[in-house]
Amino acid sequence: MIRFENSDFAIAIACNADNAPVCMVLSTDSIGHGTGHLMATKKGELAGTDLCLTGDAEIVLKGMQQNIRECISANIPLVLIDSATNREVAISVTIKPSEA
Repeated sequence: MIRFENSDFAIAIACNADNAPVCMVLSTDSIGHGTGHLMATKKGELAGTDLCLTGDAEIVLKGMQQNIRECISANIPLVLIDSATNREVAISVTIKPSEA
């Protein structure tokens, strides 16, 4: 499987009228490597501070900020957006159990 690593990316948190998070948003134009594979993502897994998105390739977003990790812990979905077509795909993100 092809693997892409990104340390420069942007994930937004979308909130409702009460300022509570409803989803995280990642668009194809906000990552540098693996853009063409992002919309084929089937699942996401947080391992420490790295978010691994897996589909027909593995896209690793290195160094998630605390607020994003908190959203993942609260089971807030991640919405992937193709900026060229405005197509959206929502995926859930799990947390990798820590190894003892």
